[in-house]
Amino acid sequence: GAYMCVTLSLAFEHNGETRVLCCDILANPPTPENSD
Repeated sequence: GAYMCVTLSLAFEHNGETRVLCCDILANPPTPENSD
């Protein structure tokens, strides 16, 4: 099935270092009706 994967990236500084947090969000997960 067709689904969209959205990645959220959050950059912040911690102890003088730049850190990046990434979170993958799945939208419209495959269902038995449209799964491959």
